[in-house]
Amino acid sequence: MAIVVAAVAIVIATPKFAEPAIGGAPALVTATASSSPTPAVDVAQGPTSRPPERLNGYGWPLRGGTLLAYFDWDRSGLLTIEGKRVNAGLVMSWFDGAWVKAPHKGKVVATGRQWATQAGFEDPMDDVIKKLSKKKRGTRRMPAGIVIDDGNGYHSVITGLKDLTVKVGDKVKPGQALGRMAGHCCLRWELVRMDGGWMRVAQSFIERDGYPRYARERVDPLLVLDVEKKRAPGMTKRPPPEDPPRLEPL
Repeated sequence: MAIVVAAVAIVIATPKFAEPAIGGAPALVTATASSSPTPAVDVAQGPTSRPPERLNGYGWPLRGGTLLAYFDWDRSGLLTIEGKRVNAGLVMSWFDGAWVKAPHKGKVVATGRQWATQAGFEDPMDDVIKKLSKKKRGTRRMPAGIVIDDGNGYHSVITGLKDLTVKVGDKVKPGQALGRMAGHCCLRWELVRMDGGWMRVAQSFIERDGYPRYARERVDPLLVLDVEKKRAPGMTKRPPPEDPPRLEPL
């Protein structure tokens, strides 16, 4: 089963490239001369978006099914925290054709296999999307999905869909149908803090598929769900991790 995620990169103004600071003292991040320069980004004040704990109006994209994976350490994860790979979202399964609902209100900013263009990537993802989209069913390939901007600095990236019922530019309400679940893959929900910290991409994905080196911070979707609603109606699941991975704040 393939789980595709997004990645972003940035360069600190030093004689050599260095990883963006995750945690520690805030820094002014600027570009240096390189074959693929990165625009200057001022993160001295840290994120301006709301902390995830202050977001409201979020719910589950599926009703029923099985919660297969949490935001947790995972040897096959695309992103890393403190050098260890993580599964940076929730993974769910249900029957082929199950309706997938909007987890919150917002505006649709990407659909289909172009979802990666709005998931916080550093560089244009055209080559990666083209490469993975050409792969045959049954192999690791780029799934179709939807990205919703919640208006508070976060993008919900939901992949593993077919028969989409919305298009770019549409405004959606919580619980509105987005499309149906594709039978050949699982539904994945990642919550991207578009002005958050940086997560490094696992080297194997960089070398094999050409992903950028970094991705904007992925936030555990459980942080934005009401405590009483963390179990989706009819959904079976194992207990969540006691100590899930977290990025240190900027």
